[in-house]
Amino acid sequence: MTQELSTTPNQSVLPIDHPLGNTANSYAVSQSSDPVAAAASGTNPVLTVGGTTNFALGSGPKVIAPSLTVTGDTTTVIDGARVIINAGFDQAGDKLLVGDSTATSGTLASGIQYNYDTTSGVLTFTGNGTTANYEAALRSVKFDSSSTSTTARSVDFSLGTRFYLSSNGHFYGFIPVTIPNQPDKGISWLNAKAEAESDGSKFYNLTGYLATITDQAEQDFINDKIRANGWIGGSDQETEGVWKWETGPEKGTIFWNGQGATFGNPKGTPVSGTYSNWSPGTGGGNDEPNDRQANEDYAHIIGNDGAGTIGKWNDLANDFDYSSAKPFQVQGYIIEYGDKTTDANYPKIVGTVGINIGAIANPDFNKDKQPEIVWRNFGTPQQSGDSGRNAVWVLDYDKNATGATNPFKLNEKTKFLRDTISDLGWEIEGTQDFNKDDITDLFWHNSNTDQTAIWIMKNDTSPGGSGIEIDKGYFFYTVPNKNWEVEAVKDFDSDGNQNVLWRNYTTGENAIWSIAYDANNTSNPFSLDSSKTKFIKSAENTWTMEGWEDFNKDGISDILWHNEKTGENAIWALNANASGDDPYFASAYDLTNTGKGSGWRVEGAIDFNNDGVSDIVWHNKDGSNAIWLMKNGADYDQAYLILSTDLKWEIEGVADFTQDNIPDLLWRNYATGENAIWRMKLEGGKALLDQGFFITEAKDLYWEVQSPTPNNQDSVAAT
Repeated sequence: MTQELSTTPNQSVLPIDHPLGNTANSYAVSQSSDPVAAAASGTNPVLTVGGTTNFALGSGPKVIAPSLTVTGDTTTVIDGARVIINAGFDQAGDKLLVGDSTATSGTLASGIQYNYDTTSGVLTFTGNGTTANYEAALRSVKFDSSSTSTTARSVDFSLGTRFYLSSNGHFYGFIPVTIPNQPDKGISWLNAKAEAESDGSKFYNLTGYLATITDQAEQDFINDKIRANGWIGGSDQETEGVWKWETGPEKGTIFWNGQGATFGNPKGTPVSGTYSNWSPGTGGGNDEPNDRQANEDYAHIIGNDGAGTIGKWNDLANDFDYSSAKPFQVQGYIIEYGDKTTDANYPKIVGTVGINIGAIANPDFNKDKQPEIVWRNFGTPQQSGDSGRNAVWVLDYDKNATGATNPFKLNEKTKFLRDTISDLGWEIEGTQDFNKDDITDLFWHNSNTDQTAIWIMKNDTSPGGSGIEIDKGYFFYTVPNKNWEVEAVKDFDSDGNQNVLWRNYTTGENAIWSIAYDANNTSNPFSLDSSKTKFIKSAENTWTMEGWEDFNKDGISDILWHNEKTGENAIWALNANASGDDPYFASAYDLTNTGKGSGWRVEGAIDFNNDGVSDIVWHNKDGSNAIWLMKNGADYDQAYLILSTDLKWEIEGVADFTQDNIPDLLWRNYATGENAIWRMKLEGGKALLDQGFFITEAKDLYWEVQSPTPNNQDSVAAT
């Protein structure tokens, strides 16, 4: 069947009912009127943020979540928000900024105040504000780093005044309490427990409880972000020496038996499979819990110097006069809220953005941070014995190779993909991670049938496993008008969903699809998000889209245009606003004219010099090559020629094959079947050829590189 994307029986490439109805009612994008944004339930706001963004070390501050949204109804009032650098945080170099300010604290025009704690990586917003106020504030947050660490970071966003831990979906806070006219007293454990569980302590409908700390990650988070001398939910008041959690979902769980050490000899023992963090003794045992004052039946975290090791646990009496033990005086309690996996009241007020440091490897099917090469054979059965086959080349790069030694070789994991796609109208138009598992997937479009489809890929490394292979495949939408062409596929607005950029070269229309992913939908997890799938501005059909990258450091990809007839070049700066008369359109500006009939064409748009602004690679039909290093939101800063090539050599991809954060050029010779990589370098502020290397040949000229590919250029073999 020509409609199938698989020739393997029972393969899960499944046709789907088109959500837009029958073919006559299916369009490149939904033509329904703009939907009304969903109001928050009651007065609770809804925060929507996710996805990943890329950050080049040394490039300067970059917006983290440009498409973040905060919605609610007219009664919604938000009293605060937090942005926290969690995983990968480098205290010495990482920082969060607000807008164009470099200050760690200040007040926004809306009256919202902010403060950044450089020690903990926590940016706190305070003050009552509307959903629009807080949306603008959170969209303005930027990440910057002077660190040399290439470890990925995760940044958690949350509404409200509590601290959000993404690894378990819980919220935390420290509630300071003083006793009027009793400077040597602190709130009792029993009163703290009652207060934490009261309706007055609820947080967006979640009931609080004294914190129950069940692993080191949770403990580290509390130590790093909260640090305070306060009660937690452990107690042995029921049976002396039997410590259990008395609060929260862990209520009744025993985590420790016995008292602490005597002269450094441990007596108490942890319960297998549980976590405890008692303060250690000088002899190597646990001084705590020691019941020293008798009736020390309640646990607290040490937050004061002089009381023991900061962040460790100690046992104290329920109510005590601390006049002779001031460092131990309880200053309040640590409160914990909710579990998004079990609590029906869990609010939609959190989200996490991943920050990749350095160049993103695309495609990356095996998570090795090294781009692979995807091939498809477009020869007919009469022209090629591999007609319709698809393959993935896995390249190894030896960073220690010197001189003329070729550092590139094909890895043994290089392979044909399982399924042969005999309908040659199917082309791989995009390689992105659609199901959010950090493995690149394939987006297909059939120019004969106008269908689209998505292959979910896997990397089976088990003994005897299939390695890089198709996991599941799904038909997506049919586009009945053959004049629509896929120009690019990527998460252009960093909202966590992949987008498809379309152009109609007959009418000049343009559109953006937003593809939503629902892991719980087992029949087909993909659908068009109608609220973000839009027609955008039209452009005369003499203009071609040549790139979809960020040219102004706002975290949103812009459209690079070239007019081959006139030599004109331009950029459309996009934004994350899907509403209004011109969805996603912010502004437009012209670039230098390359000359009518000059033979120059764009081969790639990518950041070469790690300044956070995409640059442009040019190739001329006379074999000349050039690079434009672009300025932020403007024309090029430098433009220069690099080595010329034989006319049969074509640039087939631009990617960082050498893992040095400098993109390299992939070449193919459509006369000889030779392939090569130009390793690029930065020198004198320019991206120049360092050295060129041949890689394995593909003598069958009907094999064409599908990714990494710059602009879906028509292949030489097909012309």
